[in-house]
Amino acid sequence: MSKLVLPLVALAGFVGVATVEAQIATPSTPDVEFARKAASGGHAEVELGRMALGKSTNVEVRQFAQRMVKDHTRANLELSELAQSQHLLLPRVAEGEDAANIKRLGGLSGSAFDRAYMDLMVEDHQHDVADFGKEADQGQNAQIKTLARTLLPTLQEHLQLAQQVQRGPGEEKAQLPSER
Repeated sequence: MSKLVLPLVALAGFVGVATVEAQIATPSTPDVEFARKAASGGHAEVELGRMALGKSTNVEVRQFAQRMVKDHTRANLELSELAQSQHLLLPRVAEGEDAANIKRLGGLSGSAFDRAYMDLMVEDHQHDVADFGKEADQGQNAQIKTLARTLLPTLQEHLQLAQQVQRGPGEEKAQLPSER
């Protein structure tokens, strides 16, 4: 009898662990995948913006970076609150390609950093506008769809700003108003 009890206890423990893990795991749907990608990207925007504030000598790039930190910090908080209300597990840091971009830009400085940062911001926001637009139109999860619709105009504005800065960042150091 004791030989049978030990395997049953072990099996019960395994089933119990599997049940807990299943309750914690977030189901994969297009809406959840969108939210995961948005979370990673939002964390990257904040981290890259902070990096730009420390590395850039161009006033326009620095102003853009400050806006990214402010707006994406707010958006990250909104997404985090939504995820918590729906029991979704989302990344708390930039992952995958977002993390690779942070690492790549971390190795640059001066005008090379400014160009690479602004090129990435244009490309990234083009993708964001497309992804958030698709979610706003086709999303099945009402809360995620509403958040995408709410954030889309801000992302469209970011894209326009990024394109403007990309066309005109100067190579020489500009003084910020607080440095004058």
